[in-house]
Amino acid sequence: MVLFESNRAHWPAEGTIFPISEIDVRVAAEPHPFHLAEREQARENWRWEIAAKPDLFDGRMLLQRTIQIEGGRIAARAHIVPYSTFLWWRKTRGLARDEEKCARFSARIAR
Repeated sequence: MVLFESNRAHWPAEGTIFPISEIDVRVAAEPHPFHLAEREQARENWRWEIAAKPDLFDGRMLLQRTIQIEGGRIAARAHIVPYSTFLWWRKTRGLARDEEKCARFSARIAR
């Protein structure tokens, strides 16, 4: 299962400020493959998370599946997932470099 794709080799060097001429984020209608595969584990983890931090809210957010950066253009494909799925993804994926950038690029969606 491919959970994240990028053209990382074409990205500007870490810490580089670069002009952005266009941002295209497309939200897929289907569930993220990670959410489908890990839904039950994410729910179980959520019980632990809210026990430790009762004020957490399991709202909806975007979890990127692809990010392409090239020629001043950022293009991404995202899926709407519960915050609990994102927390489980972050915990289990170890936040590899590209995935960490993906996580930072994710956005919360208000109900």
